Amino acid sequence: LIMRAYGRNYYALCFQNESELKDYLFEISKEKGIENIYYIYCEYSYIMEVIRYGIINIDIVNKKVTVNIEKEEKYIEIFEKIARKSYPKLLENYEKYIDDELEEEEVEEYEDKMDEIMGKYSLKEFEKFLDKVKLKK
Repeated sequence: LIMRAYGRNYYALCFQNESELKDYLFEISKEKGIENIYYIYCEYSYIMEVIRYGIINIDIVNKKVTVNIEKEEKYIEIFEKIARKSYPKLLENYEKYIDDELEEEEVEEYEDKMDEIMGKYSLKEFEKFLDKVKLKK
């Protein structure tokens, strides 16, 4: 599971906080005889300035959620490094983006391109993370 996190949310909160969805997940899983659910995930967010790789263990029997963030990276540092190497023109507009000097449609295009770049990077790193997790088991 790989996703872009929006705002200041982070994926694991939807399992840690009380919610109808979480209660429903526990109820359905218990009915199906499922005792544990594991999510291996990656999330990335410009706003939170982070890329996280982790494992969420949902213990259905004990109604307990454990979140292990196995690895964190600094989103902006990674983005700047990739942009410097492969997208120098994009990096030229980064200061304008930060200083809110781009037009609305330019901001949208910039964010789409940033998301595309970081999505590809995160997917590649997530695949490495999955291999590492497989080796541990």
